[in-house]
Amino acid sequence: MIHRDVKAGNILLTEPGQVKLGDFGSASIVSPANSFVGTPYWMAPEVILAMDEGQYDGKVDVWSLGITCIELAERKPPLFNMNAMSALYHIAQNESPILQSNHWSDSFRNFVDSSLQKIPQDRPTSDVLLNHRFLCRERPLTVIMDLIARTKDAEVEQYLLRTGTVNSMESSQSVPSMSISASSQSSSVNSLADASDDSSSEMAMMQEGEHTVTSNSSIIHRPT
Repeated sequence: MIHRDVKAGNILLTEPGQVKLGDFGSASIVSPANSFVGTPYWMAPEVILAMDEGQYDGKVDVWSLGITCIELAERKPPLFNMNAMSALYHIAQNESPILQSNHWSDSFRNFVDSSLQKIPQDRPTSDVLLNHRFLCRERPLTVIMDLIARTKDAEVEQYLLRTGTVNSMESSQSVPSMSISASSQSSSVNSLADASDDSSSEMAMMQEGEHTVTSNSSIIHRPT
């Protein structure tokens, strides 16, 4: 299966720290595929060129994962200041994007660079990428669980501010519980554990806010 719309807005975290991928409205059970489907800024070059140059496979999701890493690290994907059509042109014609800051670890940089190899044949498959040293480093689940708990607390605080009420702890707990999106519009906390140098913070915390891109099952998803 090819998901074809991997981005932070479609990644959910459960309270125990499990990662879930949502929104399969653009997915294809057929591989290779050749449909022009996805959200522009996260779209792999071969998807953009598929109508002229042929088919693509699951490696397009690996590209989108690399873009998602940059999105989480820098609060928005590359080319987000452009309109969708301009971004599509640049993705297809220009070099792969890179992390802008120098404070990320070498293993994280290599993970992103590997995911964003412009030529699909040079890009690793998801199975190969799972063995990358950035993913194989041991890290306690308590790190992500703590971030999830803090995010839920921030969601409750924002809810109370929006409703203009001061509720007790009991009434605060009545706020509906739900999975947390990796790009929630209100005080979402995203983590890239161990991405930064060991001497610095182990995770990136960011709020996407107005940069959140809505997703539906249309042929091409455009930001609102």
